[in-house]
Amino acid sequence: ANQPEFIWPDDTTEEIQQAVQQAFRDAVTLARVAAATFDHCEDVFLRYFKQIDGVFVQNVFKTVANMPLTAKIDDGTVIDILSSADVHEMSPLFNHLVLSVGNHPDLPSTKKLCGKSENGMTPLAFTFLSHALGDWAWISLCEDVWQYPSLEQIYDPGEARKGKQGWGCDGLGDHDSELMTTIGGVLLHELMHWTSLLENVPNFDDLIEEGEIGFPQIGDFPGPDPPDGYGTFHAKQLKSVENADNYRCYAESKYWQYKCGHTFKESMNLADDLARTGTRFEPAPPE
Repeated sequence: ANQPEFIWPDDTTEEIQQAVQQAFRDAVTLARVAAATFDHCEDVFLRYFKQIDGVFVQNVFKTVANMPLTAKIDDGTVIDILSSADVHEMSPLFNHLVLSVGNHPDLPSTKKLCGKSENGMTPLAFTFLSHALGDWAWISLCEDVWQYPSLEQIYDPGEARKGKQGWGCDGLGDHDSELMTTIGGVLLHELMHWTSLLENVPNFDDLIEEGEIGFPQIGDFPGPDPPDGYGTFHAKQLKSVENADNYRCYAESKYWQYKCGHTFKESMNLADDLARTGTRFEPAPPE
């Protein structure tokens, strides 16, 4: 079935187990919508990337969504592509993905980053790759990530939350912000670090610099200008194919544009990236 392996501690609630599985489906859905509704001339694309990188960025999303890079997408095919989201075959590489609630139990102790504070911040999630693992990726989802909802929870929040900030299309406001963020969005960010998933995208080796691990890897911009590469406000300043969060921010804005039927404006300040949780999270750099 080309599904990741899910692992969690024995005391993990049913709710969290379901949230992890839904996050994986949501990450693929975000990639699918971004690929199928792609337009490199749109403001939202030029907000997060440079026009010259259009083909590359669309191919990254096609790859995550397991769509052939040669797939013709136009007004006649886009509905079919998006309506088949649940039955669409997943990438075979997802058999080599492990998603864990908390630190993956087999990580070296120095690599167990959930709960560790770096510059006063704890990571939402992190990705572990190594030469010993080959093309496998271990993604650990840390405690703070459960503050975020799923795509469906935002879109159809139920009567109690309807009309409140962050819930339903009306609650997302008119510009990109953390209100758009889901656990699936965080997971999509992490998938960008997984070189084995993306290495066959044409020009990957040319456009993506070698990471610390010794092969090309989409990373997390370390600063100093902007101070980091995380969130809608900093990502738009970077406009970079080498920063994982640019893909997340773009895909989330595109998804809500598709679901809500209107475009969103650009983030105006750092407060936009505090809009749901009131906390700014920096992802742990990929290992």
